[in-house]
Parts: sequence; structure tokens; C-alpha cells
Amino acid sequence: MPGTGAAVVHIVGKSGAGKTRLVTRLVRELRRRGYGVGTVKHAAHGFDPDRRGKDSWRHFAAGSRTTVVVSPRRMALVRRTDRELDLEEAVALAGEGVDIVLVEGYRSHPGPQIEVHRQRLGPGLLSNPHGLLAVVSDGQPQVSAPLLHPDQVSAVADLIEREVLGKGSPAA
Repeated sequence: MPGTGAAVVHIVGKSGAGKTRLVTRLVRELRRRGYGVGTVKHAAHGFDPDRRGKDSWRHFAAGSRTTVVVSPRRMALVRRTDRELDLEEAVALAGEGVDIVLVEGYRSHPGPQIEVHRQRLGPGLLSNPHGLLAVVSDGQPQVSAPLLHPDQVSAVADLIEREVLGKGSPAA
């Protein structure tokens, strides 16, 4: 992805398929292996990053264009924008200082994709077979890409290491 040295993998699938669960489990597994991991999540219907009444919420609600909250171990930035950032801009922000960015969604963008599939949501997949790195499913959809079960997070991480990051963990 231009603007960042971080590798990018898209986690895609229908609503309710378990994308967020897979992303969070992959973050933990890849961090355990020594990788720096960033994430991008598209919030099509907007979001509220702070609770009503908190000081930072009050700053932003009063009209601050940018609010930065800083503590000894975290920082958060909320900025008003005139337009939605494109994926490359979001990845550049999330990819600063990390090895890989896991992008939840953006299935129409090029790059390696892992589709999360659930039988109860129907047999069809959303992904184009070209660029499909794997399918994580509780069923047996007919795919040419590797098929893994949702509990095989370590195997999904192995696949990402091998196909996207290059074989072996940084500690090896």
C-alpha cells in the first residue's frame, strides 16, 4: 500500500459473519509472534469515540476541529473532516510504525483478502477468487483458496506470515 511500509490484509465477509472476532484474534496472535499490528475499520454509519459528558467529548462537541487525548500509555485523535478518508489515507495512519495492517472490510479494494463465511448467512461468498488468500468458515463452501475453521486462528496467522509477511516471525 503506498505511503506505508506495512503489509495490508483485508478481512471481509457479510454482516454478522465474525469479521471483528477474527480481526481481534489475529491481532493477539500476530502480536504474540512479535509483529506490530494496526487496524482499520470502516464505520459506514458514523461513530462516537468518546462517551457523552467526558471532557474530550465536550471539547469536540463545542466545535474543536481536532481533539487529542493523551495518557501515559495511549493517545487518541478525533478530527473533523470535509470528506471520508480513502483507504490509503486510513492505512497510512494505522500503518505508522507497524508491520501489518488488518483492514476490516473494503472488499472492493485490491490486495490479499480473507473472507469470513458463516453457513447460516447463505452459501455465497462476496470475494472475487482473484486475491482471495483464504476462507474462514464454519461450513464447506466450494473454494480454490485454503479453507480454515474460525478456531484455526494460528493457521490463519501462519498463512499471513507465509503469503504476506514472508516466512517466519521477527523473533526467529
